[in-house]
Amino acid sequence: MANILPMNYVSVSQLTNEQKQAIMQVWNEVYPAQLAHTTLVSFEKYLQPLKREQHILVIDNTEKIVGWLVTFDRYNDRWFAMLLADRIKGQGVGSELLNQVKTINKVLNGWVVEHNDYKRRDGTPYLSPLNFYIKNGFTVLPENRLEDQKLTVIQVRWEHKK
Repeated sequence: MANILPMNYVSVSQLTNEQKQAIMQVWNEVYPAQLAHTTLVSFEKYLQPLKREQHILVIDNTEKIVGWLVTFDRYNDRWFAMLLADRIKGQGVGSELLNQVKTINKVLNGWVVEHNDYKRRDGTPYLSPLNFYIKNGFTVLPENRLEDQKLTVIQVRWEHKK
């Protein structure tokens, strides 16, 4: 494992425009090109339907946002989305974010690309995070898929063990 950089985890219920811009920049760098947001308005359209959202920002020692996790209500359940800048992947930051939201949620659902066939905007392969979620206690629900012309994703779910 690489040297772990000190990170600050900041929880907010609403994002500022500056925070949205910073998250959108990381989003466009790390997610498949099909999911890119070319304008702030586009990213805000993604955020707009989220209900009871709670954001955790990962801020590095230069005060730059390098990660983001949001939990929200959808389909009468609790869902999440998460992204991390490449330079902090593999350092435990993603697991730390999940552990933080697991302490305040009984259930978490997410959509995950299950293969490495998509490309990012810079042309590099988008590597599926599916094994990361499995290692963090999520179950894959193969019967629950979203497919469209752009992307195919599979549902993962974590439930608090009593």
